[in-house]
Amino acid sequence: MLERELTIEERNSIIKPLFGFEFVTSSPEDNHYYLIDEEGDEFYGSDENCQFDFSTLSGIFKYAIHDAKRRGYNKCQYDLRNTLGI
Repeated sequence: MLERELTIEERNSIIKPLFGFEFVTSSPEDNHYYLIDEEGDEFYGSDENCQFDFSTLSGIFKYAIHDAKRRGYNKCQYDLRNTLGI
C-alpha cells in the first residue's frame, strides 16, 4: 500500500491539505502534470526538490519528515536568535 502509485486525484487529496501543494496540468488534453508549491512556484524547479517523489504514500511521508525537520530547525534558530536578542 505504501508503494502503490497514487492517482493525481489521490495525490492532491493528500498533499494539498498537508503542504498546500497541488498537481496541475497546463491544458485538459495535456497528460503532463506540474507540482505547484504553496507559493505558486513549480516545486521541481529547484534541484534540491528533485529528490522527492509524491507518487506514493511512502514518498509523501519522506517529504513530510524532511519538511518537519526543516521547520523544526528554522524554528529553533528563530527561538535562539530571539533569546539572544539578535
